[in-house]
Amino acid sequence: MKTYPLTMLKLSLTISLVVFDMLRLSVNLLSNALSYLREIDSYAKSSVHEPMAYYQAFSVSAEAIIDIANTCKWISTDESHPVLTNRGKKIMACGSYGLPQASIRMMLEDYLYQVRPIWRNRIPFGRQEASIFMSKDERACFYEAGLLSESPSSSVVNWWDQVSAKIRNERETSNLSTGRLGERLTLLFEKKRTNGNPRWMAIESNKLGYDILSQVSASDKTSVLIEVKASTESIDNAYFYISKNEWNVANGTSCYYFYLWHISTNHKKIAILTPDRVARYIPINQQNGEWESVRIPYGEFSSDFKEIV
Repeated sequence: MKTYPLTMLKLSLTISLVVFDMLRLSVNLLSNALSYLREIDSYAKSSVHEPMAYYQAFSVSAEAIIDIANTCKWISTDESHPVLTNRGKKIMACGSYGLPQASIRMMLEDYLYQVRPIWRNRIPFGRQEASIFMSKDERACFYEAGLLSESPSSSVVNWWDQVSAKIRNERETSNLSTGRLGERLTLLFEKKRTNGNPRWMAIESNKLGYDILSQVSASDKTSVLIEVKASTESIDNAYFYISKNEWNVANGTSCYYFYLWHISTNHKKIAILTPDRVARYIPINQQNGEWESVRIPYGEFSSDFKEIV
């Protein structure tokens, strides 16, 4: 048995984020982390505050345990020692011994939301799609939680559905935020280009088939309709979508443009496309089938992107 004074635990808590990328999720790590939460709870309830004990097993370090507990927000710290958060209390309250499935499931949720392993984006496509990309130890955690059982119970299905829904919502929120940034950049770009006052139509209605109403030039007030697309992905990996409504408006307007923004921390690039440039990517209706939207790679227009200073 090894004991760690509270000052050392506090120090480890402070520096834990520096080494977090070295963590590897495993059943042993979760088990030891849960024991750590119980130890904190016992310490808080004890009238005699002796040094907290840590039982090292299977080469799981104290730093790794404190790291995941801190990053997943199961603990916080006051002036002298770590304390359980409300989430930590819920995880610990699922059982006094061992590693209850209910505890593991909550811990795995927090791991997905706080650590955000890259494979978590596969979860909305199905649990098998996600498990393919997990490490052996990560997969073992999901088996231990009963989340990869061959005959899933309703509680297991509900767990996957709830996690999938949250990940989808996060993605939609992120996409909306990126899209709004693209629209703001377009407003600035058009104001500078035309010395006019372009209108932000997308905040009034998303059914118009375009986002920004501008004009041809400073001297030509002819209306220009602009549909804005934006992505933070690399140009080779980014896609944009055109809806049938957008395409119908584009085809029925003399001055219509697609503004494709590529946004990163280092630069902002734009590709300005006429409907003719994207026409060959638009599907056609056949018999009783009718298309609603089409996904087009940014990479098809990589040579059109120009950096904006």
